[in-house]
Amino acid sequence: MRFQLSALDAHFPTALHHANPPVFRLFGSGNSELVGADENRRGLAIVGSRQATPQGLADARWFAREASQAGMTIVSGMALGIDASAHQGALDAQGSTIAVLGHGLDHIYPSQHSGLANTIVSNAGCLVTEYPDGTPPRPFHFPLRNRIIAGLSRAVVVIEAAPQSGSLSTARHALDLGLDVFVIPGSIHQTQCQGSNDLIRQGAHPVQSPQQLLEDIGALPIRPKRRGMVSQRSAGGLASPDARQAGLGSDLDPETTKVLGHLDFQAAAVSELVSRTGLTQERLYGCLLILELSGLVNRTQDGRWLKYRPL
Repeated sequence: MRFQLSALDAHFPTALHHANPPVFRLFGSGNSELVGADENRRGLAIVGSRQATPQGLADARWFAREASQAGMTIVSGMALGIDASAHQGALDAQGSTIAVLGHGLDHIYPSQHSGLANTIVSNAGCLVTEYPDGTPPRPFHFPLRNRIIAGLSRAVVVIEAAPQSGSLSTARHALDLGLDVFVIPGSIHQTQCQGSNDLIRQGAHPVQSPQQLLEDIGALPIRPKRRGMVSQRSAGGLASPDARQAGLGSDLDPETTKVLGHLDFQAAAVSELVSRTGLTQERLYGCLLILELSGLVNRTQDGRWLKYRPL
């Protein structure tokens, strides 16, 4: 079902009045209730590279699925790569998702996402744009639409953004609106991660799991710290990798522990680990990310994985 919202409507998202430049109208298709109602804002923007790595795609789908299950609405731009995976993660969880377009509703860009657009609308999601029918996709429309992605969200998650990525403009719009920006840290060897990693240097919040993200934005209660666990800083500085293996290894969920048990000091390809663990590639990448950020495993430059070996 088509709908249209004006800046004069009572339920028009307030943040869009303060965007730069301001947004004065929205055209939409699907569930109009997902747009507006600032006091109940449940939007979570997940954006990133169009040329994402397999791990980046898996992370986007994982975070979106878990956030959807917690009641968040996933907001993204329906572009290739991270955007499409984020929308799909919401659909996997039978949750809601908003795709913000850089053209009229009578166009779908990229054309191969026509099926995704139809699936979003038919599953209680919606497509929105500030452009009327007849407006084709133009390059300068997409950086502008990023302010709408931010304005419909309560926080932004960036996954794999190159130094000149449009995803960085979404982060800047979010900061202008007073929103928190979260980044999944990426490999220092991947060009796709240089821009997003630099956001962390500039003060964005690094995030290691959907649970941590949802706690930080107030969508889940904060878990109490386990008794007997000592923070790295209170122990006199950052803990050594050996200490991380001893401390964090005991704090892993069963699935991640299983993956760690199938790793050794001989590098293994992802396909081999899928065979060893019986996990899907998507779940495996999620576990490997947690293990890498915990300092328990290393990733080689050719994309294989091995257990951390103390020097």
